[in-house]
Amino acid sequence: MTKRVICPECNHTVDGNLEVCPRCGAVLSTCDGKNCFSSVAKYLVGIIAIIAIACFFFLNTEDEIVFPGNVLSYEIIDVKNNSAANKDRERLYVSAFIKGDQANATQNDFISTAMKVALDAHGKQSVPVVVTVLTSSNTGNAYADKTMAVVTYIPDQKGYDGVEKTNKFIDATACMHGFSSDELVVLAKYGTLKQNAVQNDITHTDKELAEQAMQELNLNVDIAKLLANIPTPVVIK
Repeated sequence: MTKRVICPECNHTVDGNLEVCPRCGAVLSTCDGKNCFSSVAKYLVGIIAIIAIACFFFLNTEDEIVFPGNVLSYEIIDVKNNSAANKDRERLYVSAFIKGDQANATQNDFISTAMKVALDAHGKQSVPVVVTVLTSSNTGNAYADKTMAVVTYIPDQKGYDGVEKTNKFIDATACMHGFSSDELVVLAKYGTLKQNAVQNDITHTDKELAEQAMQELNLNVDIAKLLANIPTPVVIK
């Protein structure tokens, strides 16, 4: 038996399979006793759902960043703005240091951490260019706090001068490995000795100062490995 419904507008009894009343053109309701949505409402809900899913997918993939390694724990040291010569290419300089153990960290880990620092900084203060410098520690001594990674993030891919580039991350360099806790202690002492030697014009070599630091601290580390661990270029795809 054909289902019959009453048109809510003109009270005309019509075929329940119709979506529109043939007499007045009103949209008919289709109810099963539990759910009751008009066909048009269902259609609109479906369209809205599709748009929402599309927007979610777009927003989460448009600027998706793939980290080449693991992001280490870090802390921001300093943040500075510099409008540079071109006011349209304002730059944000961010300095951060690595917290906790870094002995087993790799070059990709340092790059990933510097990338994360840049992304977080840009999210809080949107500027065309973000330059990140990641150091080994935060002793306040330029000789002791080794630079572990440097990364420049340019979201609009227009470079420093506004000319189109190909990557959002450029000028990336990073050390090949991290420092153990003993190495960081020796580095801190070496930094103090280095600063004193420079200020007082004392003849020295870095190896001599590192060996002196190691002797004074009664620690044994690989001096050659310690001093040779400097940032080298990295390609971020």
